[in-house]
Amino acid sequence: MILLFDPAPPCIQWCLVRNGSADAHAVEAKAGWQEKITADLDGCGHVKTIGYVLHNGGDTIRDAVGPITKESLARLADCVNLLPEHNSLTLAACRHWMECLPNARHILLCDTAFFAHLPSHVRDYAVPHALTRRGLHRYGGSGLGHEWAWKQIQALTGGAARKIVSIHLGNHSNLAAIQDGHPLETTVGFTHLEGIMSAEGCGDIDPTIIFQLKAAGFTYSIINRMLSTQSGFSALAGKPCQLSDILVQSSPSGLALARRVFLYQIVKYTGALLAALDGADAFVLHSAPSLDIMPFVREICQAFAFLGIRLQPEAGRCNGMLQQVSTADSAMPVFVMACDRWTMLNRWIQSLANKKEHAK
Repeated sequence: MILLFDPAPPCIQWCLVRNGSADAHAVEAKAGWQEKITADLDGCGHVKTIGYVLHNGGDTIRDAVGPITKESLARLADCVNLLPEHNSLTLAACRHWMECLPNARHILLCDTAFFAHLPSHVRDYAVPHALTRRGLHRYGGSGLGHEWAWKQIQALTGGAARKIVSIHLGNHSNLAAIQDGHPLETTVGFTHLEGIMSAEGCGDIDPTIIFQLKAAGFTYSIINRMLSTQSGFSALAGKPCQLSDILVQSSPSGLALARRVFLYQIVKYTGALLAALDGADAFVLHSAPSLDIMPFVREICQAFAFLGIRLQPEAGRCNGMLQQVSTADSAMPVFVMACDRWTMLNRWIQSLANKKEHAK
């Protein structure tokens, strides 16, 4: 039985995986949340493996999946300042359950490790070098999902797709350019606030806007909240909304605007990543199984029809792990993948166990 933790402030999400079936929950991250989870589990003695998602491992955590030791726990503590709200919850969960269940396997799943070796011309901002040395550079994100998509493409194509554009569609959508298993570019920067707008985050903006807001009397705390929790789809739509709301094609005007802006940003960044790869062997678009992304996928691919990309007219909603939706004569194959995040995290843990078995 596997217990998984994934911080999502102000909550921490957790999931119990039993016989391949995922039972997901969320608890408010306030005093006593660990005890509440223990009570909901009806004790923890039956848990043999615990996985913890670290959203930003900085320059310190460079393995996507690995066992937690006293040494790695100390390194994890050094990463808290990079993304305090998220990373502090991961650290607290690790410390609590490593003490409660010392004989269980404790596994760290790092969402930035895949991008730890980005080329310097991609990683570094054009800021004073002293700031770069302090760790102010691009770390990427959603690496567990992008690397998993890469592995699935390799398995399906027999390694023929050496260069892919991986597009994650969700409330925090982002892209990655991958060549031979190594990321060359990503839309995520120091945090997920850079790049494509999210359900509540602004995405790329002119940084001087922050100083304009400060001069207008807003505190940095209010500015942070405005840009990270009151912007994005919700700001354009004029009401709280998620990706599932703007995927609907016949949307009211506010949602329709959010949809148009979002589509434009996806297409713009896809074109940039194609250029960074000097052309690609495949597109792969992935999302949660609950989302019907195919109509949106068609619009994205229509923007690249000039490259000879063609989709099967009958291709419908993706209900499996990976499927090809492009035609046989398409200039580039297009794949879609629906994968529940908990299932993906569980498979990452299983892959670590399999690696250890093969090493024996």
